[in-house]
Amino acid sequence: MKLTILRIVLTLLGVMISLFALWEVAEQLLLSAHPGRGLALFYLLRGISTALVMSGLTAWLIYRYRRRYEEALRLKEEEARRVRDFFQNIVQDAGEAIICLDNDGVIQSWNRSAEGIYGYSAAEIIGQKFHCLVPPDLLAAGEPRKILDEVRGNGFLRNYETLRLRKDGTTISVRITTSTLRDAEGRTIGSSAIVSDITAQKAMETRLLEAERMSAIGQLAASTAHEVRNALAGIWGAI
Repeated sequence: MKLTILRIVLTLLGVMISLFALWEVAEQLLLSAHPGRGLALFYLLRGISTALVMSGLTAWLIYRYRRRYEEALRLKEEEARRVRDFFQNIVQDAGEAIICLDNDGVIQSWNRSAEGIYGYSAAEIIGQKFHCLVPPDLLAAGEPRKILDEVRGNGFLRNYETLRLRKDGTTISVRITTSTLRDAEGRTIGSSAIVSDITAQKAMETRLLEAERMSAIGQLAASTAHEVRNALAGIWGAI
């Protein structure tokens, strides 16, 4: 912007000097041809014509550079919009829930994966406190405050496993990674959370543990039966 103003000033200055030089030549020619005659009219014409030329040139330069500035601004806005849409599409199409909260814990953004995991649409949940997603027992135990203190203290909380509530009231197991959100000046404006539904994974782990427990019981029973059989065989032989 400063460079544009400097160019306009230099252009106007150059034109003004050129006009003064031309009018000076014309004045010398007039004085040499008709000494002392028509100078008043000459000065009037010089003032009017110079003012008109400078005014017209100034208006044209301002119009020209304004059009350039508006075009550059439009291109920057289009580029910013493309970048914003690009990142919004990444967030919306992510395979995991991405949720943004403000400093009061109010939900500000909610992508499609969050809708699939929790059952709430963006229109239903945005503007609500995230406490509505926390089971009552965890809420009573102060889990949201613990998470908030951890994030504020370290700036993030990685791979935290806990339970959450769906819209239909069912409980799901989730893994959460939370980090602080800051503005351009570095001030904390909220937090973002990436949430994965690990309910199926936890159910599989439970089944594997149950299978391992049953296998251990079976092995113990087989070992016990073997030992009893050996004792009984010895008694039977003695009899």
